[in-house]
Amino acid sequence: MERKKGGRPSKGDRRLVSYKLPTALLAAVREHAARRGMTVTDLIGELLAAEVGIPYQTQEGLPLGKAS
Repeated sequence: MERKKGGRPSKGDRRLVSYKLPTALLAAVREHAARRGMTVTDLIGELLAAEVGIPYQTQEGLPLGKAS
C-alpha cells in the first residue's frame, strides 16, 4: 500500500524567507493585501517581482473541500 503524505499539497518550488519590518509597515502591508483579496506573501512577491523584473506566479488557494 502506498502511504499518503500529510499536510497540504505543494505550491511549487518555494523557499521560506524570514524578515523583520517596522510594526506600522507590516500592519499597512497586511491591510493592503486584505483589500486586494490576496495573501501578504503574494503581495510582497508581486511587488518584489515588479522591482527586479521577474514574473511572479501567485499561489493557488486550496479548494474549500480540501481545507482543514
